[in-house]
Amino acid sequence: MRDAFAPRFSPERTSDENLAQKQADSQFGIGCGAADFDWVFQRRSQGSPARTLNDDTAWMVESMIRILKLDAQPAEVQVLLANAFCLACGVVGMSGKARNQLREIAVFAGTAFRCSALMTLNRCMWKNRDGGEKIKMPMTTNRNTFPDDTKPGTLRTTATASVRKPWRVLWIGLMVLGVFLLSGISMTIGWRPVVGPRARTLTTREFERTPQRLERGRYIFMGLSGCVHCHSPFDMSQRGLPPVVGMTGVGQVLIEEAPRGRIVAPNLTPDLETGSGAWTDDQIARAIREGIGHDGRTLFPMMPYKNFHSMSDEDLGSVVVFLRSLPPIHHELPKTKIPFPAKYLINGLPQPISSPVSAPDPGDRIQWGKYLVRLANCADCHTARAAGGTPIAGMDFAGGSPIKFGTEASASTNLTPDASGIPYYDEALFISTLRTGAVGARQLSSLMPFVIYRNLSDDDLKAMFAYLCTLKPVQHRVDNSLPPTYCRHCKHKHGAGDQN
Repeated sequence: MRDAFAPRFSPERTSDENLAQKQADSQFGIGCGAADFDWVFQRRSQGSPARTLNDDTAWMVESMIRILKLDAQPAEVQVLLANAFCLACGVVGMSGKARNQLREIAVFAGTAFRCSALMTLNRCMWKNRDGGEKIKMPMTTNRNTFPDDTKPGTLRTTATASVRKPWRVLWIGLMVLGVFLLSGISMTIGWRPVVGPRARTLTTREFERTPQRLERGRYIFMGLSGCVHCHSPFDMSQRGLPPVVGMTGVGQVLIEEAPRGRIVAPNLTPDLETGSGAWTDDQIARAIREGIGHDGRTLFPMMPYKNFHSMSDEDLGSVVVFLRSLPPIHHELPKTKIPFPAKYLINGLPQPISSPVSAPDPGDRIQWGKYLVRLANCADCHTARAAGGTPIAGMDFAGGSPIKFGTEASASTNLTPDASGIPYYDEALFISTLRTGAVGARQLSSLMPFVIYRNLSDDDLKAMFAYLCTLKPVQHRVDNSLPPTYCRHCKHKHGAGDQN
């Protein structure tokens, strides 16, 4: 333990002195709680050659064992808990606003534990002031020993022993449970599900309407980003599921699973009642890149704002300008209904943007292609994901994700240059595939949105292919012409799964 727990008592003092001491005790507890948290966080963030995370964990476990075995004084129990809590909070490695919020909790807990410890010892001393054994509290700079090298256990007297009542076990157990609960939340899902998403303050910025931005916005919305594919109803009668003519941007219900939930792509046309007509430019911009809706809620991550987070400021402004140019269409839709607990867990996803974002140089084909592939959301479908939606490590762009919409069902293709992927593709075949929706005589599933990617320029398609050629090869065969079988690599069922 780092700093001294040195309560300051006198068994004979006036009421005024008693009040003054209580005030000092409170300040002492607050100071220790804040100091513990700041010290641990600083040590964890900067690294310490003297102690490691394993050392700290071992210390916490040892402390908890002593508490549960009742092998500690009442004051020492509460000090151990206070420091264990502060330490558990500090080792997470958080920063910024999250750290400040957790620091307040750590300070509150440290204050409560320490002040309770001071009052416990004070009660023991006053209980025995009229006669019998007096308790002396020597000052020390080490919590483990006192100046005469005695351990805290040597303070156990008739007075302190009387405090060990059955309710103490329950009180200690509740404190231990609280420490581990708060520590567990900090180290796993964090506090965003409780305190809400990170969201920057809206501004009054407006994007200048220019012909260049209007055309660039149309190119991104109608082709590159695939926005039109979710925010417009499909024509299910045609191959490739093209958007219904005259309904661009009016939104649609994407998932309806009563009574569990509903995911709706909203109406983005500037209709004042059912669309985006009442939204500001910055509200739309914040929703696209940062995942915060115009009403302040976290958008469901089916909206790929994590990919759009890297969209340049100029491309973002172009999309907003294009949306403002759409004809307003009154199209009322039901509200999105995200089931519990997902509606709270997604609060940790939005990441505010407070600095300018620029696009890479189009002359650098690899980096430009990477930028385009991300805005096109290729990895969302072509990377297998675990049950919770987390991408499976080592399976980037290796395909195998089951995709279903209506009566259409398929598994995404392996896009890596492995022999089980697309090593036989060249620029011409890649462009032809996205233009026609077919690889030679073999037609792609309509779930592959080639009807929108066919609108991309040859230069952009070549850059995207150049980037895909740099991917790490991943052995993972996916063949939709074969019956689905379980695959031990992606943990899904797809054609040729049993061959991996």
